Amino acid sequence: MRIYFAGPLFTPYERSFIDECAARLRAEGIEVFVPHENALALPDTRPATIFGKDWTGLSTADAVVALLDGPMVDDGTACEIGIFYGLLQSDPSKKGIVGMTHDLRATRGSNREGELKGLNLFNIWFSHSSNKAATWSPPVMVDNSGGTNYFPWIAAGSTGRVDFIYLHSPDLSPSDSALSPWYTKFAQTIDGTDMTPKFAVTSTSNGVMHVGGICTNGIFCSLTSGNRDLADSISIAIDRGGSAALAWTNQGTTLNGPTDIIYGCLTAQQSAIVGANQGQSCKGPAGP
Repeated sequence: MRIYFAGPLFTPYERSFIDECAARLRAEGIEVFVPHENALALPDTRPATIFGKDWTGLSTADAVVALLDGPMVDDGTACEIGIFYGLLQSDPSKKGIVGMTHDLRATRGSNREGELKGLNLFNIWFSHSSNKAATWSPPVMVDNSGGTNYFPWIAAGSTGRVDFIYLHSPDLSPSDSALSPWYTKFAQTIDGTDMTPKFAVTSTSNGVMHVGGICTNGIFCSLTSGNRDLADSISIAIDRGGSAALAWTNQGTTLNGPTDIIYGCLTAQQSAIVGANQGQSCKGPAGP
């Protein structure tokens, strides 16, 4: 049995834990490929070289053990899981993928069997810089309803005034099988240069605009049959009256149903442009 051990490896603590796990597996007679044992030992650390080495480890492995600790799955680990999943589809001799977590954020507070709560916390965060990105303010959460929040787009107006559009589901693990409902949300701050800005959040869709999952794994969505019905189509702009002009894909309450592009103009919040003539709202983009 040959195992590829996937996991974050950027700190000594992460590497030490993976090394300990690999040693215990090897003591049981299992061959283990550990990426950092190979990549860090290479004289050539170019991305293409490291990828080639890891690809050899993945393609020759019988199974993958993936360390999932952290507030979200490490992006490199997610990529390795996706690649091996694709190999599984064409090679029935491969055994499968085992996810492993010891993170309290992932195991406490879950209401569903098999759900890892902490690994499914997707929030919208905001940080600003007043010195051309030399330093940044501490991030502050924009959304206020829990659940899952995807695809934020922002538009900046006058100093400190920022508008947001994003997608929200009350489900922690949205899926097609659960017919998870999604809504379009709008958020605004008028004190965005403060260290702890406040955000007013409202729903912009009249009701459910999509049901099911939303796959965010890029090209690997085709391997997992992930739901890409919305096609990442979402946008926001500030018009000449300081109001938010919004666009998003809408499917209503039908899983994999027909899609429409919805336009909305929000005048309920404060103007994003100080001194703008709100009588010009919803009549075109800002500009001369």
